[in-house]
Amino acid sequence: MPMKLLALLLAVAVPVLAAAPASAADIATLGCVDQQLPATLRASLAADVQRQMGDGTFTFDPALNPPLVAVLRGCQRTYGWSEVATQAAGVYLRASIGLPLVITAMRGLGVDTDKVMAIYRDLPQSIREKRLDQATMRQLMDAVVDTGMIKDVDQAKLLGRMIAYANLIEMSRHDFAAG
Repeated sequence: MPMKLLALLLAVAVPVLAAAPASAADIATLGCVDQQLPATLRASLAADVQRQMGDGTFTFDPALNPPLVAVLRGCQRTYGWSEVATQAAGVYLRASIGLPLVITAMRGLGVDTDKVMAIYRDLPQSIREKRLDQATMRQLMDAVVDTGMIKDVDQAKLLGRMIAYANLIEMSRHDFAAG
């Protein structure tokens, strides 16, 4: 695998994997945020992910934080979530909105996203539910690139985001429920 492509993949994927660990909460209540999220806020969060994909950043629009925090706090009060579980619920929501958008973009570029997800899911659950380290990211990127699916920089950038969002979903679910 060309080192330049690998360096780009790692530079794109690793920053998005930073998320706060959480303490115990009932996993059955994790859907509260999704259920309580106003459609306009969901659309704004999705548009923010699209903007990030376009400009290559991982910076969320700070104007979206207050209304999202309000929804998170409502669920926290209803279900007695800890602060860290509440943070994990926010990470889970953003990643759950982002992953399908990245998958759609990758499919539009001709990438077999089912195959990418299968390669990701080949990692043991105990690894997927923690933040992926650089060595694991390298292993994943190499495995996907070795299939021949990733042919250009745009695909490589989206691949890093896809794996990062998939990992954030699993990691935040685990952190939310951890006790």
